[in-house]
Amino acid sequence: MNTYKWDCSDVEVYTSYKDSQGNTEPLVIFKVKWKLLVSDEIGNSTTTTGIEELNIENLDNFTSFDDVTNNQVTIWVQSSMGESKVINEKVLADEALESLINPITQMLTLKS
Repeated sequence: MNTYKWDCSDVEVYTSYKDSQGNTEPLVIFKVKWKLLVSDEIGNSTTTTGIEELNIENLDNFTSFDDVTNNQVTIWVQSSMGESKVINEKVLADEALESLINPITQMLTLKS
């Protein structure tokens, strides 16, 4: 069985952002470059990546940048993606790992 670890620590922020209600906050995360590490029980692993834009139209429950953790951003990213896209990303990661373990192509050099 494969295991998955999300890394959502690479974020893009607005230095200052005003939402639709007029709330203004500094360092508002709006885009996340995520990585999904998939590994199997015998130590094979690979990483897939993507970018997710977050909905920042309402900053009523804003969390200061200094207080945000990778776990929190991971929750935001997965919530933004929705359950079906999260499942699909895991399937794609599984396929990438399978390709690494059992490649369907290889590079060979012809004899001169």
